[in-house]
Amino acid sequence: MTENTDAYVTDEAEGQNWRLLLGDSCERLAELDDNTIDLSICSPPFDSLYTYSPSTRDLGNSASRIEFLQHYRYIVEHQLRVTKPGRNACIHVQQVATKKAVDLLPRDPRRPGDMKAFDAAIAALAEAARDFDKAARESGKTSSVDRFPSSILGRLREIREKIAKRRVDPTFYSTDFDGVISEYNMMITMSNAFR
Repeated sequence: MTENTDAYVTDEAEGQNWRLLLGDSCERLAELDDNTIDLSICSPPFDSLYTYSPSTRDLGNSASRIEFLQHYRYIVEHQLRVTKPGRNACIHVQQVATKKAVDLLPRDPRRPGDMKAFDAAIAALAEAARDFDKAARESGKTSSVDRFPSSILGRLREIREKIAKRRVDPTFYSTDFDGVISEYNMMITMSNAFR
């Protein structure tokens, strides 16, 4: 990938009770005083999901999930610093690896079709769950949502093994399938409520 040669642009606008800053959040957040923000809204670039630009400034261009989390931690620390106590930050997040694996879960175990995409999604979820668990341990902060990626991964692996061994009872498969979907939906609901 080549470096973006476009000029780095900053700008500002303000009005009564508001101020808008354009620029690299890693730099612009440092300009804000502690405990001055009532509400922040952001959609961070997801690691390797979407490349917004070829710039090295773009967090989406991190070399690995661990590097992304290390870089993004800097922004989160500044968001916490500038946010007034008791106020809110709205951050758009998604469990992309989990969603992909759940979406590829075969609907009919007797005719699962090509399992390569499902296997690849399970492998990606396993890597994401390991990175997530490591980041949670290193942060020293945990929540009730933290257990979901690994739990869903375990259930998907069990289902995959049953399908591979042709030991799937169609009557009970719907219970396994619905259980994974239910746990995934619970994870999303709790993530939205508690994070």
